[in-house]
Amino acid sequence: VEPEGPALLRSWALSGLGATSWALSRYREALGYYRREAELWRHEANPYREAPVRYNVALLARYVRGDDEPNSPELLALFEEALRFAVQVGNRMAEGEIRLEIATFHLGEERAVAEAEEALAIFRSLGTRQQEVWARLVRAMAVLRLDAGSARESVREIEEAVEAARQLGLLLFVTRGLRAKAVAQWEGGSPQEAIASVFEALDSAERIRNIQPEDQVRARTFSAWSRMYTMAQHMILEAEAGEPGPEALSLAFNVSERQRARALLDEVDAAQASRIVMESDRRHEEREGILAEMSGIQRSLLYGRLSDEERSALLRELEGLEEKEARLRGQMAESDWTFRALRQPAIPSLPQVQRSLRPDQA
Repeated sequence: VEPEGPALLRSWALSGLGATSWALSRYREALGYYRREAELWRHEANPYREAPVRYNVALLARYVRGDDEPNSPELLALFEEALRFAVQVGNRMAEGEIRLEIATFHLGEERAVAEAEEALAIFRSLGTRQQEVWARLVRAMAVLRLDAGSARESVREIEEAVEAARQLGLLLFVTRGLRAKAVAQWEGGSPQEAIASVFEALDSAERIRNIQPEDQVRARTFSAWSRMYTMAQHMILEAEAGEPGPEALSLAFNVSERQRARALLDEVDAAQASRIVMESDRRHEEREGILAEMSGIQRSLLYGRLSDEERSALLRELEGLEEKEARLRGQMAESDWTFRALRQPAIPSLPQVQRSLRPDQA
């Protein structure tokens, strides 16, 4: 197929290889495949097909750079190039999504607000409610960064977006929104409300992780939200003037232990060790099947063009599957201590740990 087949077939092959590598967190490999696909369409003088591929190249370049240079000028140039292609060929969906990415490079500047508002207008004209929720969240954060006095307005905008995301069944945007709400409340001088919101965000992120169908996907999904644990601890310890009291220390310790337990579970899942431990239990296979169904519904809710009736039907089906999975998980935890230890660990409180130590250790 590559490099001598028909252009469209070669593009499908490279796109498939890129998407597979991306799903496996092999970002450098994925970036290489998408760059080859972009060059293919450049050679074929087909900017319409090249435009969304350039967007993927920019997104993956950000993944490859990771936390070292998340907003470097080189990355911004890739998104700007992708935007030029999208505008040139009239790919409105790609244009809106790229504008939101560019907005994150300019938080604290007027351009961030302008890009987010342009993206929001595009998505409203296209009738894509999923992307509209995303745009509203980015706009709210852009306004907040530009004017700290707009915190109350930003919180209201974010709350409306989160509610819309809940109604649409978009767990990803619910979690992003709750995290953004916590930031807005913190910067607006409402630390206790911010702490409550960040705990909601943690619960939502863990829910997303738990319904992923594959061990390695669960580990990757959760790692994307790991910084929220640090954010929660910071808020708890800095919420009051002076030294944090016993309650704050205990709560921060609980978050730390919650993060540690999840990190350990990530390592177990990434190595697929839990599958080896529980493969003799037929219920494990049944549960994985339920999780696969739930994941498919989530993809449809996030990316599908659905009527209100279709979306409502999927949400009801998802709710039923979640209840079924929860019952099965509870049964497995009661009868299998290995499953219980991995999926429902008991997290000790700070006083419990202190009582277990000798006086000179506590």
